[in-house]
This record gives sequence, C-alpha cells and structure tokens, in this order.
Amino acid sequence: MTSNVDLSVQQMQQDFQALIAYVTGPETHTATAYTVELTLFRRLVALGAALLRVFFQTRAAERPAGPVHAPDGTPLGYHDRRFITYYSVFGKVRFARHYFTAVGQEGLCPLDADLSLPARCYSNLLQEWGTYGATDASYHESQAALARILGIGVGRAALETMAGDAAVDVEAFYAQPVSMEVRAADGPLLVVQADGKGVPMVQPPSEARPVRLGKGQKRTKKKEAVVTSLYTIAPYVRTPREVVAALLQDRDRPPDTAPRPTPLGKERRATLDGKEVALPRLAADAAARGAAHPGTGRADRWRGGAAKADRDPFPAAHAGARHHPRHGLSLERGQRAARGDAPGPPRLDPHVSGAAPQRGHAGRHHRAGDGGTGSGAHDHPAQSAPGDRRLLSPQRAL
Repeated sequence: MTSNVDLSVQQMQQDFQALIAYVTGPETHTATAYTVELTLFRRLVALGAALLRVFFQTRAAERPAGPVHAPDGTPLGYHDRRFITYYSVFGKVRFARHYFTAVGQEGLCPLDADLSLPARCYSNLLQEWGTYGATDASYHESQAALARILGIGVGRAALETMAGDAAVDVEAFYAQPVSMEVRAADGPLLVVQADGKGVPMVQPPSEARPVRLGKGQKRTKKKEAVVTSLYTIAPYVRTPREVVAALLQDRDRPPDTAPRPTPLGKERRATLDGKEVALPRLAADAAARGAAHPGTGRADRWRGGAAKADRDPFPAAHAGARHHPRHGLSLERGQRAARGDAPGPPRLDPHVSGAAPQRGHAGRHHRAGDGGTGSGAHDHPAQSAPGDRRLLSPQRAL
C-alpha cells in the first residue's frame, strides 16, 4: 500500500508541474482566458480526485489495533479487505477497507464510522450540492448543472433519493426552540409572510389515455405548496417622497444615505398539507418569536392569534384590531383561511405595514410598521387616489 501511495504522490507532483508549465509555456500565449480557465479547472478537478484517493488509501492502510465489536457487543474477527466505490465531487474514487465479521453477525468496516461515510455511495458534499440545486429547480436542471460544472453524471433517481434522505431531518430541525443567539440578534420589527405556489404532481400511470382532453380536463394536476417566512428586521426610516422615488425607480433620486436593513433569524418553511396546517403553525411561531422580544423588558401578550402590546400609542384606534400594534403583524386573513372562511379584502391601517402616513402624524415613514411613532422632518405626506394602494404599499399584506 505504501508503494502505491508513493507512486500516486509522484504522479501528482508531475501533474502539478505540468500545470505550471502549461500556464507559463508557449501553448497559452495565443489562448483565450476562457480556454485557460476551463482547462485549469478540469485538470485541478482530476488532481483533486487523485489527492482524495491518496487520503483514503493512507487512512485505510492502518488496521485497527484494538478489538472490534458489533453494535450488540459481539466481538468480530478480521476477515479481509472490502472495496467501496465513493462518488465525490471530483468523480469516482475506489479504495479497500479492513472488514471484520463473525458467525451470525453482519460484518462491518470500522473505517466507515471513523470517516463518517454516508450509507449510500454518494458523498455528503455531493448530496449537499445536488439537493441544493433540486430545491430551486427540477431534478433535470440540477443533474445538468452537476454534469456541466463538475463533469460527473448523477442520475435523476439518485437526486430524488438524496432529497428524500435529506428531508427526514426537517421536522426535527424546525422543532428545536429558537436559540438565544437568534433572539439576542432580533430586530424590533417582526415580519410574517405566506404565499402559495402550484406544484405539478406525478400522476399514476393509467392504461387508457385520452387522445383529446375534454373541457376542463388537464394532463397534469397541481397541488398548492404554502411557503411561510418569519424574521425580524430593523426599521428602514424614509420620507414618503423617498418611498415613492424608490418604487418608481427614479434614476435622479439621491443615493440612500443609510444601508437597507437585512432580515435577522429568517425561518422559511413549506408544506403540501394546505393552509389549515401552514397558517396556524406560522401564527404559533410568530407568537413564540414575539413573546420574549428583546428590548421591551417584558413579554407581549398574544390573545386569539392577534397581539396587543400595553405600550400601544393609539389604544382607541386599535381596540379590537387584528394586528400587533408594535410589530405591524396582521393575521386576520390567515385566520380566515385556516377556518375556511372567505378571504376578506386586504386592509390598510396607518400604523400597519406599508400604509401611507396620515396628516397630523410624523412625516417619517417606517417600513414594515412601527406604530406611527417615527420622528423627523414633517414632510408633506404624499397623496394617492382612492383605491390606489399599490404605490405606497411596498409590502404585501397577508
């Protein structure tokens, strides 16, 4: 084994010297940057595969010194060396490990546990990259991206299996309580979002397929996937004129003096179980996230899915309101959908997300809702025609 590793190391050194000679030699004097970049990438991928193979050979050369036991404690004896094929981002790598077994026991290779090798042949990194592409695109597009960039072929069935294996930890991951680090970094505004998207469902094969579809018939069926998002953010204080200029994409407007705040502790979930499952869960997560909001010195009281804070500056206007006066959180439409009621029209409030500031209040506009408590220059509020809510509503009400 040592001689094989030594030969591999010598070959890699020669390959690396060949790369240096390639970039400095006459072959690249007339080559384009694209050609040189692509050639270097392909040859570096091949060099990475050789390095990874040497790593496995070096680790597999040592035989475990201590006794090897089965999961139930049965001692196992040494049998032979077993080969394994490991599909990495560099390509296919094959190496042998020491194998132990006993009568009536399933054999094992201790090196597999030492290296945390996956149960399947595809490496954890390759599975991570494959499932990352499959979450935003189809399996076919993810397969094509891996083949074009890495030059390796991964079947669509394998990508589908990777996604299924990765999904088993989703519920346990989201069941974890929000960490104290996330709560400590929370911003003063709580943002809740929900949206639906039709997902084509795989239909069972049918013996008789109609040649021509009738009225209202479709060859594919879709099911709504409800995607929810929950995060906190700092206020983005702007005047009404600045908001209108940004929405109209005015090129002559001055650049923003302050950077736009970024979401903090963002949680995104998706389900095919419908609004009846997604929206109540979203309301519960929002209640838990706002129950111990930092900076308030107390816990906000959430009643019936709608939050009311005792520091509400407009208690008369918010009596019986269906939104959180400090966070600007509206759950009325979500609760209607969860009960199966007909959805009501979106409602704007001067102290809820995206509403136009009214006369008599401060002229500063707080995005995502701040209770109308902003301070600053009293600019003349922008006017809008009755019913024209799109212009001054940068955020969509739930």
